[in-house]
Amino acid sequence: YACRKKFRNALINQGFDHCIIDLKQPVPDNVATLVIAEMRTELSEQEEINLNNYIERGGNILIMCEPKRIGPMNELINRLGVKLLPGTIASTSNPRIQPDLTICTPTAEAGKDIAYHFNSMRYYKNLITMPSAAGLDYSEAQKLGFKVTDIFRSGSSSWNELQVLNFIEESTTFDPAMGEVQGSVPVAIAMAR
Repeated sequence: YACRKKFRNALINQGFDHCIIDLKQPVPDNVATLVIAEMRTELSEQEEINLNNYIERGGNILIMCEPKRIGPMNELINRLGVKLLPGTIASTSNPRIQPDLTICTPTAEAGKDIAYHFNSMRYYKNLITMPSAAGLDYSEAQKLGFKVTDIFRSGSSSWNELQVLNFIEESTTFDPAMGEVQGSVPVAIAMAR
């Protein structure tokens, strides 16, 4: 939806232009935000150098990945001090929705530190949904000098489901004996240095 003009919240309707960047070349100076979504292969040495140069000069990155396809994406975010927690966030607190559908509201910190729009979302009790989300651990990012702000967190009754892969055909319950941990975890974060 980033470039669909008829979709009101599309990035193109929010003042963004878009172009495809090949990391085999240096990222142009006029790129304000680089979106990396679902890399299927690891970066080459030259691509890593170009990405690191972009980051070091203060470039913004939006990284999106799914828990079931974490290979190359996990390696990318690990370099930034972030890792995907094992499993998929699940909750059975609402029997009318599929257990792996994570429903979140923005955190108060997101409205204060990131964008005022998150305060409006909180005020009007707007929600976002994330099918098949994974929790994030950013403890190493803080050691690397990043200031990390949680934008969205899972509900307090959620857990990292490690056993069930097909939430439509299989039922799930929280099982601490299998290493599942219950509690609210970040599913979207912002980092700055």
